[in-house]
Amino acid sequence: METFTKQPSEDYPIDLEWQGRLPPGKTLSSVAASAKRTDTGADATATVLGSSTPPVTGTKALVRVKAGTTGLDYQITLKSTFSDGSVLEDEWLMQVREL
Repeated sequence: METFTKQPSEDYPIDLEWQGRLPPGKTLSSVAASAKRTDTGADATATVLGSSTPPVTGTKALVRVKAGTTGLDYQITLKSTFSDGSVLEDEWLMQVREL
């Protein structure tokens, strides 16, 4: 699981890049994004993600992270669907800290 730290006021995109990791002959069709607090498991998708369906261009999806509460950690789950119906999942740990 990839871990990154952001400040609560930051709002920026992160690329989920599949180039070099795509199954042979497949294309990226869509990505479903969700987020939850790691301390309670409560859904935080609307709080820390710009969209639960990030836009896909070519081999990447653009996932926008935003807000969050200082001191909390969020697990972001990204389910990528490919042209053959295959689904692969990535998870990120976002730590919100005032630096």
